[in-house]
Amino acid sequence: MLPLRLGKPKAKRGTEAATAPIEPGKHTIMSEKSPIKVHLLGKEYPIVCPQNEEHDLLIAARYLDDKMRQIRDTGRVFGAERIAVMAALNIAHELIQLQQQNRMLSAGLSERLSAMHEKIDATLGGE
Repeated sequence: MLPLRLGKPKAKRGTEAATAPIEPGKHTIMSEKSPIKVHLLGKEYPIVCPQNEEHDLLIAARYLDDKMRQIRDTGRVFGAERIAVMAALNIAHELIQLQQQNRMLSAGLSERLSAMHEKIDATLGGE
């Protein structure tokens, strides 16, 4: 999961935000890094994420933008916020379906591995 936050201008030295202690578990690179720009439905959003995850963020933003455009182009949903909510629900639904599919495939693989293990044990035990 990408630890993201909307980009904000950096605080000036001497302000509370600049001198606040870093919370445990927070990535210091996020506070030292300037935001990258993602575009959703033609609007630009500055987002801060760890440098090694920028590429994945851009891919995710492109995917979200494509989904939002598909919804907007149906002509049945109006307003960027409603379009974003519908896109989020559709993507969450896709994720749930893929997770279920993954569980089924994993269970099937486990069964096959167990059967192979039993055959190996039977073969080795028969010598």
